[in-house]
Amino acid sequence: MENFIKPAMIIGHPGHELRAFKFIKDFKPDIFIITDGSGSNNFSRINNSIKIIEKLGARYIKLFEPIPDKKIYNFILEGNISQIYYIKKVLSDHILNLKYDLIIGDSLEGFNPTHDLCRYIINSIIKDCRNIAKIDILNYSFDLDKPPNQINSNDSNILLELNDLELEQKVKAAINYPELKFEVEKVLKLYGKEAFKYEFFSKVSDLHNLKNWDNIYPQYEKYGNERVKNGLFTEVIEFEKHMKPIAHSLLDL
Repeated sequence: MENFIKPAMIIGHPGHELRAFKFIKDFKPDIFIITDGSGSNNFSRINNSIKIIEKLGARYIKLFEPIPDKKIYNFILEGNISQIYYIKKVLSDHILNLKYDLIIGDSLEGFNPTHDLCRYIINSIIKDCRNIAKIDILNYSFDLDKPPNQINSNDSNILLELNDLELEQKVKAAINYPELKFEVEKVLKLYGKEAFKYEFFSKVSDLHNLKNWDNIYPQYEKYGNERVKNGLFTEVIEFEKHMKPIAHSLLDL
């Protein structure tokens, strides 16, 4: 594992910090959260995450008001790059001013457009730091759509193993997260809590990578199409039409 002394974490939704529980406990990163995680019910869950973060001895840094999920989806659908650039600029200015030496955050999975947008924003910040400010910040990601014990550890540069007490604390924090309780109980039943005994953080070497799925469409696009058919969505976020142009703009491709 490479040495770092001032880490930052940028995540798309509150709740993602649970997948990096030991990292936060051990390394105390400053944490930035892009959205409020309100989903379709318009109820922010940011305060629940702040409690977890602070209990682990880290800090949640509020540089802007966390964006409601509906609003970020509209930004993507409308191609509202100015609002997305605002998020990036505020984060980038702060990161440069405080001289962080590592950024860790959501990986590119094609599971949720906000997660992927978070990764594009992180990679854009890293690229600007390297090319413009001539500062080399370490760049790592962690997956959210699969249990850690199904991730190839050979691809991960940071591997953390939780002891029994830490695992119990992590599971308890997840189950006691009201908005995530149902989902957490489902994955625990499916995989068992031992699957979450490890945390893997992969070094991001290709800043220009826009997709890592083998299928024609990312999972969020297939899910969106199903919701439209059921009358729950009126429009689908598509990779080619919506996400790719935003990523190209952020990364100057």
